[in-house]
Amino acid sequence: MAARLLERYLLRPFEILIKGPGRFALGRIIPSSKPRVFYGYERIPGRDEPASGGIVKLQDLSEEYPNCRWRANTLYLISSCYPWTVRWQVKTARFFGAKIVLNQNGVAYPAWKPEGWEEENQRAAWIHHRASAVVYQSQFCRKCALEWLRENAPEKNEVLLNPVDLETFRPVVRSIESEFTLLLAGSHQFGYRVRTALETLSALDDSYVLVVAGAYNWKGSESEAMEEAKAWARELKVEDRVEFRGRYLQSEAPDLFGTSHLLLHTKVMDPCPRLVAEALATGLPVVYASSGGLPEMVSEEAGVGVVSTENFETEEPADSRGFAVAVKKVRADYERYSRGARVCAKERFDRKPWIEEHGKLFRSVKEGN
Repeated sequence: MAARLLERYLLRPFEILIKGPGRFALGRIIPSSKPRVFYGYERIPGRDEPASGGIVKLQDLSEEYPNCRWRANTLYLISSCYPWTVRWQVKTARFFGAKIVLNQNGVAYPAWKPEGWEEENQRAAWIHHRASAVVYQSQFCRKCALEWLRENAPEKNEVLLNPVDLETFRPVVRSIESEFTLLLAGSHQFGYRVRTALETLSALDDSYVLVVAGAYNWKGSESEAMEEAKAWARELKVEDRVEFRGRYLQSEAPDLFGTSHLLLHTKVMDPCPRLVAEALATGLPVVYASSGGLPEMVSEEAGVGVVSTENFETEEPADSRGFAVAVKKVRADYERYSRGARVCAKERFDRKPWIEEHGKLFRSVKEGN
């Protein structure tokens, strides 16, 4: 109780009224010739701490451009993980002449968020409108932002697919002589993602097994969602071929990919999942719902897409039978697809040029060029 009162009545007012404006005011009073970037959070988690989504990109950038909690001249925001004080930060940053650089992920729409999608897009549009530059995570993200936020792209805008550290996520030699392991990973916000994977498994013979890892978020609690998933497995008579795991750390991801043969990505209209880039970097082919940003991410040599309808009004899962056919196609020519996955990752997701492009953007907006 005391800790909550301290945070509510002392720490939060201090951060809003003094620390927030102070960091950008000092950036103007004591200017720097170099970009000094603040990421909206007092602290960015380390690699060995739980982190996912947009926060992982902040980990990447902060290694080259440290999180400047004081004397900041640039505010970098990621649309999928805004800090709770985001509006105040944008206002104070602009007041003191700091530049806003926005990393735009997907947007809200009725199929994804039936209630409240308009309000969420209004907030996103307010921030997008005030950005000096925008990095769109895929062409799909750019198209959705312009259509659903009803905003024009600023003069400085780029499409940069989410990156991966090619030294951390390295290719692994995998044997396919016995069991063939399918992996479904990430944050499962909708039950159909798991249900489709289980139905895919049921359409395959007993040499295929499935590992489901990540967060089970489609029910009131993760335990409740996992129990429903296990009930589906029993219903489909595949419970003996499925392993349900929970959340995993970013540092555990390479081993998770290394012990699998194929990433099954059943989410439809996914904007640009870093999960896919990481899997490809380890030589893990991907079978995916061919909608959203996935066709931009996965080359024909690195995986197989399953027909998926782009429907913003209603979620339409891709056909599990199509996934099963695609899985067998990859297994039949596994070495080629595995080599293609690594090549695809090197060509499209290398973290080094991604960071370099951000550096150019930071310098450009700071200098007003």
